[in-house]
Amino acid sequence: MEQVGLPPLEEVLFDYCGVCFLSTPNPTDPNCRAFFLNGPLNFNISYKIGAKEFRRQELNLGDDYLIDAINFQGKIYGLSLPSRSLHCADFAQNNEENLPEFREIINGGLVGDLVPRLDLAHSYLIESCGALLFVHKFCLGSEVVDFKIFRADFGGKRWEKIKSIGDDRAIFIDNWRGFSTSIARSGIKGNCIYFVNHGGMSVYDLEDQTVLMSSHFDAQESDIRWLLISSSNVL
Repeated sequence: MEQVGLPPLEEVLFDYCGVCFLSTPNPTDPNCRAFFLNGPLNFNISYKIGAKEFRRQELNLGDDYLIDAINFQGKIYGLSLPSRSLHCADFAQNNEENLPEFREIINGGLVGDLVPRLDLAHSYLIESCGALLFVHKFCLGSEVVDFKIFRADFGGKRWEKIKSIGDDRAIFIDNWRGFSTSIARSGIKGNCIYFVNHGGMSVYDLEDQTVLMSSHFDAQESDIRWLLISSSNVL
């Protein structure tokens, strides 16, 4: 696995960073930038490989802010709230700092499907089998009760609601990030979302739209780093 060194993050002043991502798949690419996104305050901090310091960039998205971002098929896409719109990052050739400008390519338009009737929700951008998915998690109090999945229809510039990701696929998420993977020969039930919940793992069946089970594991943080899945199987 290729690795590059970064300047100390302690020198960068920000209170919260929910998303980090790369502008290119290869971190040693001289054009690669590492981004650390602060959605609620609408700015990101980036580092161009070979530079000596991080750069802060304010994001201008009106009343929206970016909640998640992903490198999908060579481009950076960001999901914004509260509109749930999809944005694509453009890198101007004459921009020496190589900072992106985000342009909206899909307007949310999901009010009927995502009525804010519950106490809490979280949104994820996930790549699965060559498609870009928007996964929305609903909570009632501290309990996860439902999921909705939408696929980006780039030609129609809209979100397309889907009810299945395939019997040979599963999605794993924590409180912040997620990924899709093949579950062939794993013994894991497919067409499900596995999610961290109260220090344990619960499973949401997309076909039945029910939480199947919950198993406890010793986790100090609600994240997916405990999942030891070969990177060759991811996506």
